[in-house]
Amino acid sequence: MALLGKVQQPGATHPGRAQDELVDALRRVDVQLRELRAAPGAGEPLPVPLIHYVFFPLSQLLRLRDDGLYALGDRVRELVFSVLALLAEDWWHAWTWSAISSAHPGTATRAAGALRLSDVPEWSVWEQLLLLGSMAAGAAAPADPGAPPTRRQHTPSSDATRLAIARFLVALLAPRSAPSAPSSDAPWEWDGVSDLPSLDDMELDAPGAPTAPSQLYPARQHRDAALQNPPCSGALAHMLKLALDTSAAPESDPALRAAMLDVAAVAALGWLGSVEGAVFTTDQSLRLDVDAAATAHTLATRESAKQASATRLAPVLPGITSALVRLVTGRNAPPGTRPPGPLVARALDLLAVVLLTCTADDVTTVQRENPTAPVPAPAPARLEDFAALVPQEDVELGDRAPETGESEPDTARSDADTLASDPGTPLASGPATPATSVADEWPAPPAGAPAVRDRTWLRSTMRMVLLSLAALEPLSASPSAPVQHALVRLAHALLQAAPETLAWSWDVWMDGHDDPRHPHRQMLRALLDAAAPTQPEGVVAHAAAAVESLLAPTAAPSAPPSAAAWLRLLDAELAHAADAIPAAVRQVRDEQVQVLARRGAAAAALLAYGAEARRAQLAHPELGVLRLLGPSGGVEHWGAALAVAVALDASAAPAEVHVAPDDLPGMRLRPALARLESGSGTALGTFLGTCGEALGSLVSSAAAIGGAAAPPSKAVFHAPLFLLQEGGGGGLWAADELLAGVQAVLGAADAQALLERRDGRTLRRLVHALGRSAAGAVLDRWEQEREREADADLWDAAPAEPAEQAVQRAGDADETQMVRGLASDDAGSDDAALAMRMGSAVNLEFVEHANLGTPRGRAPSGAAVARAARRAAALQELGDVQRLSVLASAACLLGTSFRPLLLQALYPTLSALGSPSAAVQDAARFALARIAHACAYPSVQSCVLHHADYVLGAASHRLLAGLSAELVAGIERGQMTQAVHAVRRGSDNEAPALLSARTAPWVLVQVIRMLGAAALPLVEDAVDEVLEALDRFHGYPDVCAGLLAVLAQLLSTLAAEQEATVPEPLVQKTAAPPEDAVAAFRTWAKQRAEPEPEERGADDGPPGAAAGLPGADARPPDTEPPSAAADRPSSPVNPPPTHTQTVVVSILRRCIPFLSHASAYVRACALETLADGVRVLAPQQRDADLYPVLHQAWPILLARLGVGATSRPSTRFRHGALATEAKLREAVPSEQDANVWMHAAALVAAIGTYAADAFGRPIIQQAWPRLARLLLVLDASRAGARAPERALPALGARPESVLAPRPAGGARQPRVLEEHATYTQVLLHVLRALHATIAQLGEQVESSALWDMCTHPVLLNALDARQPARVRDAALGLFRSLARSDANAVWLVLRGVSCGAPLPFLRQPGLQLSTALGTIWA
Repeated sequence: MALLGKVQQPGATHPGRAQDELVDALRRVDVQLRELRAAPGAGEPLPVPLIHYVFFPLSQLLRLRDDGLYALGDRVRELVFSVLALLAEDWWHAWTWSAISSAHPGTATRAAGALRLSDVPEWSVWEQLLLLGSMAAGAAAPADPGAPPTRRQHTPSSDATRLAIARFLVALLAPRSAPSAPSSDAPWEWDGVSDLPSLDDMELDAPGAPTAPSQLYPARQHRDAALQNPPCSGALAHMLKLALDTSAAPESDPALRAAMLDVAAVAALGWLGSVEGAVFTTDQSLRLDVDAAATAHTLATRESAKQASATRLAPVLPGITSALVRLVTGRNAPPGTRPPGPLVARALDLLAVVLLTCTADDVTTVQRENPTAPVPAPAPARLEDFAALVPQEDVELGDRAPETGESEPDTARSDADTLASDPGTPLASGPATPATSVADEWPAPPAGAPAVRDRTWLRSTMRMVLLSLAALEPLSASPSAPVQHALVRLAHALLQAAPETLAWSWDVWMDGHDDPRHPHRQMLRALLDAAAPTQPEGVVAHAAAAVESLLAPTAAPSAPPSAAAWLRLLDAELAHAADAIPAAVRQVRDEQVQVLARRGAAAAALLAYGAEARRAQLAHPELGVLRLLGPSGGVEHWGAALAVAVALDASAAPAEVHVAPDDLPGMRLRPALARLESGSGTALGTFLGTCGEALGSLVSSAAAIGGAAAPPSKAVFHAPLFLLQEGGGGGLWAADELLAGVQAVLGAADAQALLERRDGRTLRRLVHALGRSAAGAVLDRWEQEREREADADLWDAAPAEPAEQAVQRAGDADETQMVRGLASDDAGSDDAALAMRMGSAVNLEFVEHANLGTPRGRAPSGAAVARAARRAAALQELGDVQRLSVLASAACLLGTSFRPLLLQALYPTLSALGSPSAAVQDAARFALARIAHACAYPSVQSCVLHHADYVLGAASHRLLAGLSAELVAGIERGQMTQAVHAVRRGSDNEAPALLSARTAPWVLVQVIRMLGAAALPLVEDAVDEVLEALDRFHGYPDVCAGLLAVLAQLLSTLAAEQEATVPEPLVQKTAAPPEDAVAAFRTWAKQRAEPEPEERGADDGPPGAAAGLPGADARPPDTEPPSAAADRPSSPVNPPPTHTQTVVVSILRRCIPFLSHASAYVRACALETLADGVRVLAPQQRDADLYPVLHQAWPILLARLGVGATSRPSTRFRHGALATEAKLREAVPSEQDANVWMHAAALVAAIGTYAADAFGRPIIQQAWPRLARLLLVLDASRAGARAPERALPALGARPESVLAPRPAGGARQPRVLEEHATYTQVLLHVLRALHATIAQLGEQVESSALWDMCTHPVLLNALDARQPARVRDAALGLFRSLARSDANAVWLVLRGVSCGAPLPFLRQPGLQLSTALGTIWA
């Protein structure tokens, strides 16, 4: 009463303070009630006296003024309804029929069933609360201009207040049930007070009926009292319409929209529709149990109650459906927005229960079977029911649909009409649904009135239902998990409880059970989309369980469709996906491709891994995956179409895909698809892979079961074998995905164990036949490519066109296609057969050849041929990638039975390892790992070693017998191409086949690289064939590159096996004793007086003249001190060379001519071979064999450093005038390849390390000036580049300042190098070469050369502390060796650079020397 006292205080003088006090009081009441309900052990409801005690002041508050509710502020109204909601949560106990009967026993005993709720005071309070909530819910609407002023000036309700009102209505109207009582065998006896149970209630005891909780509120008496009272029934109808409108309004708060959906649910189902059973579940929130509702309609129980509920909801079904469809599809939402997922899920659940209530099979049987018979009314149980059978005077005939005939009323079209997918169908063009408004069609005729649900009503209503279901299809793409779960519940419920009604309505309005728009197909697609691999795991499991329940046997008496019928629908969806994907790919419809692929993958996975689905699939092999991939699956149609539509993207790198099962090593590659997004290619690959997994799982399951389900014949793998042999590029891609899926199941450990058992003999034969067929197809294709290259007669003058493009232009010419990029304009030209489609992006390769000024300018015929050749080579590489994957899958299927095929499979796989394509190399590496694992080898090396004799023999045979024939055929092909297209087409434009003789050297390289030292004894015999082939085919760059790679790899392996023994520095060999220090000084002074090399012309002669090196045929002088010679064991001075040493010397001599080869790769390979030869022979003291070779190679080596031996590089280049662009062009080295520079510097480093006694002075006098010049030119070019490397902060120098003389006090500004830049790599090799040479020469380094090195700007720049660690460490090593040669000179230079004393012209203030320089004198 304290609350009432505060309200009754006069607030005219202080209205604001009174309002605040009222809000505070209501808030405290709300908090106390919540605490009381949430207190520990508070399991009992609030006492009814307490509820009345709290409600009384609230009722008085609403009656104080004329406007009542409208006179209160918004915050007050919110708190009032919040308190009322808390009271209603427990108030319903006082309104149950048992409580009312107990409270009024005297009235009830006068006549059984004579007690009426309208005479009970407690029920009058309920009616007042209902009217209060209904009035408050509409208070936010704009005020009526004709209303009184006080009513028109009320404060609009906020969303928070409306949310409190909605929660109050839900608490007031929500059904409540009692827990299920334990079953008792005692007979039931009537107590003489309560109502007799109806016959429908007695039906719950039928066999198979679930024990449902008894619904206490609202009971049948509550609903009858509410619906027979016009104000109450009107309030319920008003609330339903208002709730649906609010929930569909996108501008409303999401919480308010969700609460209003709950209001609509309880009003429509709990009261207006009188739906009983386990439909509602109340825990912390209200939700609908769609599965329980569907199950209830599949049982033959409570038939009369179901009919009555359907009759009551029939008038409002169109309006509810239309409002809910608008909500879930977001038709009223702003563009680019979508309704919240939980809200859509609630709406879908409500829609499902409403549709089940009105259109389930058990409530439409009469309308579907008897066109004219009305629905029978419920059996009368009271006298009032008999009285209601009399026709009402106020019921107009126009309010009811005609009971007979097929004519439809001509009414306005509903909103659902726009949801038709095909405007030309009868479904879209038929008459509209007669009723779409909720308020206009309620209240319904009283019980017993003539029925309105006849065949005509069902026909028109189901048309609206079909359109609504079609409008829900886009929701399958929703990313919200709650929406997906709700879609699964809706689709499963309709397929479970209303399949006959949906089929009947489709037959009425449309024709054809195979139409993809059939409602069964639509609902099944919703389940498949929810079971797609990209969905959350919980959604996938829910959808799979729904499909499994459809296929499971049922004891329902309504005779639902059989498992075979549902399997036919799955088969239809699977076939539709396979047939529709090629057209979607050709039209570049990525979204449709992904949807179809995921749907097909889901269907295949369900048929393979679902227990019921697998049982049905094995019982009907003529359907499902077994049909699709078998001879009757039409792979000749959809497989060929897919092979034509799918084009591999040669410009994109293939993606790595994990190999299943997990115990298999390695990966496999999946090429990208042209014109499609990466997600589309992944979805297509997943679809095919899942089909393969399903096929393998079904075959394995059939073998495990045995008997009638024995595995079928070899034809079960018809599709992958057909695509592998006949499908072309796209077909090979599809076959690879299918076989990878089959191998993922049949290659697993448990499947392999089954194959080894006796009962798996039939399956073993089947699987091994598949593996041998797949491996044979791949090996045969490689052999055909080899024969084609070796025989010029098999080569056409025009380049071969990819098979998929030829088929594509031959068929489907009238089909509209969409191609990204520029269209090819080669039709009608000589090279029309070479026209290629553009890739995923605009291909501008033709720009360098085309005249863009002309409207129809296009590339010349020669350029088109070159582009076609490059594309053909790229497609051939992708084909090899796919074939290697197929070969590995075949090996996994065969297991150790693949070992006989290793003799044929290893050679092309090793050949692929040497391919210039990184994708082919990766595919070969992955395939080798899988093959070795399948054949039970411990490693790939072990597998290759066991078959090395065959591989090396095959390579040697091809070098001797096959290489000449292939080269001759290549020359003839080039001549034919030149004659036809007037363009030279060399053999280097074509990628050789993996079995080609031109790949034999690369096979040898891979064997040597893989086996290491173990391969040396095996390869020695093949070296002679390599050297002979090198002499015969030195004019073919690609052949020379391969042959030299063999020799380089051989010497690299020998060098790696050779123990690294770096000789002692020469300074220790020739160091003068202390007593000869004066003589050493005189020798040094004499050397200082000698002229520079460029002045005396030392560069004009061979290096031996300047360094004292003997001629090529002479033995070098013995510079070893006597003490070392005395320590040497007694052995011949020059023992005879071993066979390996002789082979190495022969290899080195053969490499010298290739130092000046036109191919930069060949030059670099020859330099690398020479460096490895130095590291092999020098530690073995084979100077007599090594030095003549180096003497012969020295002039060409100098040329590789930038300037030949006959030219003299100017050492004054950096001291001249400004380095203008002309001077830079003159200073450009003759060697232009950076890789050659680095290999040449590496050779200089090897010579400086192992042959410094003979070549030390030539390196200092001849190689160093060329290296210095090279560094300066590269630094100048780098500084003048448009995009220079990262510069130091606040430092910048003009490009010409690098080569310009520095004035006093000037400084060359350093630059920080990029660690992985080409210039940095060249600098690192130069630093290492100089360090190796200086470390060996020691004090023998000429002072002038040492000074030039110490003051070289590039070398000083490498000492900066901000340089990359590798560059800085290499520079520190060089200066450490320089300091050992002349510590004073190095100290002077570094001192002058850092502080300018005592040599100020060396000052470089921008250079930050590393602090590690202090360790160079250690």
